Amino acid sequence: MHPFISFFGITIPSYGLCMLIAFAGAITYTTLRSRKRSFTFDDVLLIGAFVLLFAIVGGGGLYIAVTYSPSEILESVKKLDFSFLTSGGIVFYGGLIGGVIGAFVGARLAKKDLFEIEDIIVPVLPLGHAIGRIGCLLAGCCHGMEYDGVCAVYYKNSITGLDPNVGYFPVQPLEALLDVFIAVYLFFYARKPRKKFYVMANYLLLYGVMRFCTELLRGDAIRGSLGALSTSQWISVFLIGANIAFLAVDKISEKKDI
Repeated sequence: MHPFISFFGITIPSYGLCMLIAFAGAITYTTLRSRKRSFTFDDVLLIGAFVLLFAIVGGGGLYIAVTYSPSEILESVKKLDFSFLTSGGIVFYGGLIGGVIGAFVGARLAKKDLFEIEDIIVPVLPLGHAIGRIGCLLAGCCHGMEYDGVCAVYYKNSITGLDPNVGYFPVQPLEALLDVFIAVYLFFYARKPRKKFYVMANYLLLYGVMRFCTELLRGDAIRGSLGALSTSQWISVFLIGANIAFLAVDKISEKKDI
């Protein structure tokens, strides 16, 4: 694929470029949509900056957790070798958790109610993730299992050193497409007034189901594993169960109140 793209003699990492496009697009869209709700560009930019910062820390932190054992990290610290902190790799779920925390921190500093624009920002999340997955495809990370059927992907210059003669399942474009479907659903779902947390709960539930399934098609080791399931699958199971429980309990409470 194309892990690096050159513009006027400047070499730019494809993944980084895709993430920049996703971030800039999300900020622009959120700013335009939230102007009537007392959110200024500065408010959105402040919240977005904290989302980005915490997402990088969360995603990188989970990558380190699933890649290195505690003993390896401790041994590196004893040697004052902190190269594992910059070894590269971001696990999406870690970034999602970190980004959500960052959004609340940014909103607190901006003195804004984040749920006032929940219907605007949540549908953008899977859309931005879809763009990020295209970056994964170009870079050759988060690849699928070995596969030589229809639409098999061959990585000629992957950043992970994949064999260019081996075909892999196109899991990144598949997940990007499914993310777009989730985003479209959420855009329509959020057009009507919804109770607090409902749009987010729908997103986490749908993405959890989708991610659990696509993990079965992955061939990289970045996700780590705990028993028969990968780390991301365990997180997916938790999200699916937690959000089904939340929606079910809320519906039962509604009926009792009637």
